[in-house]
Amino acid sequence: MAVTQTENTLISSTANYNQDAVSNAGFKYLKMPRNVSEYTLMRGVTDFSNLKQFDLYETGYSFLTVVNVPRFMEILAKQDPYINELQEGFIHILECEFKGLDGISNVTSETGDISNGIDTTQFINKVTEETSTDVSMSFYERSGALLTKYIYKFLTGIKDPHSGAKTYHGLIGNAINDPGPDYETFTFLYYVTDNTMKRIEMAYLLANAQPNEAQFSDLYNAKRGEYSFQELNLSFKCYPIRGNTVNKYAALMLSNDLTTTDDSRRIILNHNDFKYKAFSYATDSGRGSRVASILSDTNTTELLNKASKNIPFEDLASKSQQQQ
Repeated sequence: MAVTQTENTLISSTANYNQDAVSNAGFKYLKMPRNVSEYTLMRGVTDFSNLKQFDLYETGYSFLTVVNVPRFMEILAKQDPYINELQEGFIHILECEFKGLDGISNVTSETGDISNGIDTTQFINKVTEETSTDVSMSFYERSGALLTKYIYKFLTGIKDPHSGAKTYHGLIGNAINDPGPDYETFTFLYYVTDNTMKRIEMAYLLANAQPNEAQFSDLYNAKRGEYSFQELNLSFKCYPIRGNTVNKYAALMLSNDLTTTDDSRRIILNHNDFKYKAFSYATDSGRGSRVASILSDTNTTELLNKASKNIPFEDLASKSQQQQ
């Protein structure tokens, strides 16, 4: 398969390294660290005037993409506009209000003993990484309980809480004849970037993801006089996968979201480029904007040209009055 221009750009991030070694380590398409071996770092006198040696890892930059939703929920959404609206909203909140994730496991080791009956030494004889884990993420619930209702619909479709039967809410025997776990899981792409939000530090495919509960108690246990916006801690069981292919698609998704023209997906890094809704209100005469009324009879293009050349507005105003 031909390598695209975007993939070439991603590969260039590891261009100074042996590509086979990078690939075999599962680090392809990830940001590679600087070479710090040429500096004294903190040994003896620390040269704090040479900040190149302190390119420190900074946390807090992470993203989530919903790769797949459960197949039986997709079918329900196609049949029921209400379920479709819940599902679209659920996906959009998970992706666009994602603030971080907790539950990624460490790679750990276990040791075996070698002993002569008196002295003992230990060596690593097993390395493990959790393949079934719970990850959690927090989101604000909406009025109308969008998140909770969608998860409730999902859970009760897998098993009716009072009969114990798998129903898919009426799809079994109609749209689905072979129900099973392959109809019942989400897939998430989770990735962490550096502080430029343009380079991938690490990526995970969270496969076989299923939410643990619909949090009715958090929403509907209430006490008079106590008011708060409810933040839900959504917990999913999942099977995390790492590697070059996951890294590649994380890098491609990040590149897409930084450059897309789809305003609902685009990640804008410079606030000066952001189109705040208040701007459209300020210039909409239909909403009673005084700015729109004042400028309605003015050559705004000429105003902007004058402003960009630092020509006094008084000169323009005088010219405008003379023309009238």
